[in-house]
Amino acid sequence: MMMLLLLQTPTPTPVPPDPNFHLLALLMGWILTILIAVFALVIIYKMIKGDINLQYLIAGADGDASLSRFQFLIFTFVIALGLFLIIVSTTPSPAFPEIKGGILALLGISGGSYVTSKAVDANAKKDGGGGNGGGANAGGAAKQ
Repeated sequence: MMMLLLLQTPTPTPVPPDPNFHLLALLMGWILTILIAVFALVIIYKMIKGDINLQYLIAGADGDASLSRFQFLIFTFVIALGLFLIIVSTTPSPAFPEIKGGILALLGISGGSYVTSKAVDANAKKDGGGGNGGGANAGGAAKQ
């Protein structure tokens, strides 16, 4: 009896996609792209003008370059550019690809090394100046 009821239920007919929805998605994509491009141009203009200081982009508060910051910056740009090129080169139309776990792991390791270096720097400052004898100068002798 139950099988008979299942066989008699009509299957729903698929609804054809609305062409206006495709147009709306395309329009929103272009608006978002133009908005991001305008933000990028404003930021580049402010960097050239000198309003945005990039002195500490890869350097710490002491002015020394940080390898972990540089690595995080380079990994982020390389992965973002690679993802952009994959999206744009997908045929017949651009689509968001599946991001492999290995790529996310590399980006996570890079971010983790940056966070770890920040924690080590903060701990060194808290302990009294980077582990050079608890306040002694670099030569090891007490200040006179």
